[in-house]
Amino acid sequence: MTVRQPFPMAFAYPIATALFSLALLTGAARAESDAPADPAAAPPAPVQLGDGPTGPGTQPRTFPAINLVPGVQTLDHGGWKLTGPALQQPPSHGILAVLAEIGRLLAEQPTGRVTILAQSSGPADDDSIARRTSLAQGQAVRKALEAGGLAGTRIDIRPLGRTAEAADAVTILPPNAPQPAILR
Repeated sequence: MTVRQPFPMAFAYPIATALFSLALLTGAARAESDAPADPAAAPPAPVQLGDGPTGPGTQPRTFPAINLVPGVQTLDHGGWKLTGPALQQPPSHGILAVLAEIGRLLAEQPTGRVTILAQSSGPADDDSIARRTSLAQGQAVRKALEAGGLAGTRIDIRPLGRTAEAADAVTILPPNAPQPAILR
């Protein structure tokens, strides 16, 4: 029967020292390759946006004349504004037909977002009610535009609540129409 001799300690120290040195060398080489890169260049200056879109093809599109009903008017810069009788609930058949026609005209443009600005004459002492009233008016107009074929995903509603005009009004802005002063 043979007895195994334990590992001589005389060999353990040189082996451990060699392994430790090897670990230090590979760690130092790795640390050199992991050094942080040079800092990135400064970001570009922010874009200066003007009052509206510029350049070729960004002018508001002119739409053919449609038969409007009382309370609906065409705006000079493109778009339509509904006031007074056009906003009564439930909307009349004539208002729904005009809004459906506007929706059809806007749907003919393949891209671009339509903005609905809704404002309310609501109570001067309660901004929440005025804002909810203008939101309800904007949603009713959106529904009528969708009935004309305009995709709801292309419509943004901005319920402004009670504004300085203190009027019940909804403005429909086609894509690329200049923003009215109320939003600047």
